[in-house]
Amino acid sequence: EDYLLSKCVAFPRFFFLSNDELLEILSQAKRPQAVQPHLRKCFDNLVKLRFSEGAQSQDIHGMISGEGEEIQFSKMLKARNNVEKWLSSDGGVEERMVTTLRDVIRKGWKEYPEMDRKDWVRASYCQVVITVGSIFWTLESEEVLTMEETKIV
Repeated sequence: EDYLLSKCVAFPRFFFLSNDELLEILSQAKRPQAVQPHLRKCFDNLVKLRFSEGAQSQDIHGMISGEGEEIQFSKMLKARNNVEKWLSSDGGVEERMVTTLRDVIRKGWKEYPEMDRKDWVRASYCQVVITVGSIFWTLESEEVLTMEETKIV
């Protein structure tokens, strides 16, 4: 019990798993793909990681959502050492997810004003469309509401 608690403290998202699920992951530490069935409980809408071919592969190339949308990581990740380490926000999957999404959202931010909206939506990841579209909607709404001729008061 203390051992499992130490693993949860090292990677707090493990608190979302039952002891049996956590033991299953930890007992198969040499096989990083063993974490796949439990990803949805640890990360919102992350259902699978894209590993290189081969049952023992440790190279992680991307993430796949519940809708089947795959986003390639901006930099490949190696699933080495303890599972709580390579999943963590300290150089692991969690950090790679954040940096990759930051990169693709930044790219979407730059492309939005340069492309036809329909083409931009078709060419972008859903997360980018939701985030960048919301930001631009807010900016454009603010602009309209602060125009001198639209002021009522």
